[in-house]
Amino acid sequence: MAAPPPALRRVRGATTLTIALAVAGALVLVGWVLTHPSDSTALPWTQTPLSQATTDPDAYAAQLRTAVDQQRRHAGLAPLADASCAAAVAARRVDLLIGQRPEHAPLDEVRQACPQATVVRENLSRAAERPVAVVAGWMASTRQRADVLDPAISQTAVACTHDGDQMLCVQLLLGGS
Repeated sequence: MAAPPPALRRVRGATTLTIALAVAGALVLVGWVLTHPSDSTALPWTQTPLSQATTDPDAYAAQLRTAVDQQRRHAGLAPLADASCAAAVAARRVDLLIGQRPEHAPLDEVRQACPQATVVRENLSRAAERPVAVVAGWMASTRQRADVLDPAISQTAVACTHDGDQMLCVQLLLGGS
């Protein structure tokens, strides 16, 4: 049998190389996924969209707190205690944000309500997602991740409300008390 012409050998060689590179890339991707599990894939119900008609804001806030505490436990930190001094402030802040762009306001009111707190932070969310998905988003943000995993933070107050077809939440984080 005669050898194939040089042009055909180049095509076969290029095809073989392309297939080899694709397989190698797929193996690298699979290896990376197996060694870098995502917290959101560990909790399959995070992918379920939020149903506003059946979601109670207080229950949503409690689930948000639970998801934050899970992240803290995963990092070797204690769960957050209830910051009762900040509960009314969180409720007022969330009400003021209805229909508005979620922007951080000065934390003076929180400091006044909780004078023992030396560290005060705030996380905001407006989403049509489950609480665990919101926390996964916070954990993907350098700043919000630092807030959630700050060992100086020991208390939290969370307030949520419906805002159109989304859930709007304010999480106040306090420490030093």
